[in-house]
Amino acid sequence: MPVFHIEEEITLRTWDDIFNRLDYRSPVGANKFRFLRITAVYSVKEQSARCGISDCQQDHGRGFLVITSDEKETNLCEACGQRLLDSTFNNSTNILQGTARVREQKIRLNKVLSTAMKLKGA
Repeated sequence: MPVFHIEEEITLRTWDDIFNRLDYRSPVGANKFRFLRITAVYSVKEQSARCGISDCQQDHGRGFLVITSDEKETNLCEACGQRLLDSTFNNSTNILQGTARVREQKIRLNKVLSTAMKLKGA
């Protein structure tokens, strides 16, 4: 039994990786929902990447995948991320890289603890 909960690793390389997520929707009204947290950042080269905020819809190459107050996902361009979440792309990237390191450490710890429990029970 794992001791540490492992969060989902989100990798977004293309617009389809964003658009095809189970809980993704766009556009959303900035006044209708609160944006709770950034779960991933992305940088795509495709022209079809548009901000998920209904009054923005700006084409952009990099932005944020965020969770809304109803637990759905949408994407924000850099300008909307700054305006609605007071977060810059570089700052969020650094924070999420730290989170990824913690995730990897939890995976390793779960493996070590699992092995130790098996040895103890043997």
